[in-house]
Amino acid sequence: MEYEKVRGKQVQTKLDVNNPKGQTESGGWIAKSTIMVVNYKGKPQKFSLYALFPKNATVGEVKPKPTKITDTYIKWSLESIDPTDKIDLFFELAGLNKGDFDENDLYVQNINPTYVIGADKWEGE
Repeated sequence: MEYEKVRGKQVQTKLDVNNPKGQTESGGWIAKSTIMVVNYKGKPQKFSLYALFPKNATVGEVKPKPTKITDTYIKWSLESIDPTDKIDLFFELAGLNKGDFDENDLYVQNINPTYVIGADKWEGE
């Protein structure tokens, strides 16, 4: 996790049904999160990864393209990660104060959660 101070440019801070472009403010903070996924197993792994975030945050750039984004999580379907391969997942959040989002709450689905360090079994949807 890292925070970037944004000065002098418009930052979307809130989505609004009456204003599809959202509410903007000059300046603010952008929270940037990078999640590294490494396959230490002896065979390719396929699963879904969920990253939760605060409801009042606005999602910015997300890489690679997620399967789904809601108002509280981003879901990636990781198709096939070969043994020893690494995938970096990245997303940005606006509309938060510095320190509002300090660590990722990660969940997995379609894989034994004991195989994954730093994530719990997904119980949602």
